[in-house]
Amino acid sequence: MRLLIFLVYFCIGLVCCAGALAQQMGGNAEGMTNAMQMLSDAPVFEGDSFCSESLVQTVNSLRCLGKADAIRVIRQYLGDHGSNSMSYDNERILIVCRLLFVKPNGWSPPRLGSPYPEVDWRVCEKYPLFPVAMSHGMPFLLIAGYNGSGYSDDTADKCLQLCEALPLIPRDLSDGDYEKGAQELVESDDFKKLYLDTNVLIHVEKMIFRQAQHPDTIKRFRQKVKSSINVEIRDTPQTNN
Repeated sequence: MRLLIFLVYFCIGLVCCAGALAQQMGGNAEGMTNAMQMLSDAPVFEGDSFCSESLVQTVNSLRCLGKADAIRVIRQYLGDHGSNSMSYDNERILIVCRLLFVKPNGWSPPRLGSPYPEVDWRVCEKYPLFPVAMSHGMPFLLIAGYNGSGYSDDTADKCLQLCEALPLIPRDLSDGDYEKGAQELVESDDFKKLYLDTNVLIHVEKMIFRQAQHPDTIKRFRQKVKSSINVEIRDTPQTNN
């Protein structure tokens, strides 16, 4: 069911973006268009559908635009989709921003409910991007999702405002052997100590490997937009509020 909803949201996102294709305000039109498409395809906080490669390509495509244009693309996305704290759009922006921007004092875990499986928060401190973990330079989601999630003030628009004062990551995320990254993660001592119920380890390990091998059907059929198409990036976001 969530995959079906995801597909519907993805299609709606492309239609909304297509409505904004008109004039480019002096930037890389093709790069900005493709970054917008990849952002619509970025994963959310759901371990079984999380795709490491999709997230890497989304973050790298935004980074290549430079900070100003990356922020403009994300702001445009929020203007088209809104930033409701309970929406998939809110989740994917929270994930992308914590990987795209460097926060000197570290990122706090998103306030979206209780992570499941339950985790030892003392061990979570070993993962500065929790619930995302970096392994072999690649991102993996450590949880299956959140329990008891509801309204939160941890919204994507507030996150983006914070990111305006932060630098971009200095280099692209690694886009290589995802299975090697997954293997390195599940074999680490911190990973084995992370979950309060050690019986869940076997299930979480399988989840991590699925993230490395995820058959992202949308990504497989996604095609780059030709450079003849321009993107209108609005400076003022239009929200549903």
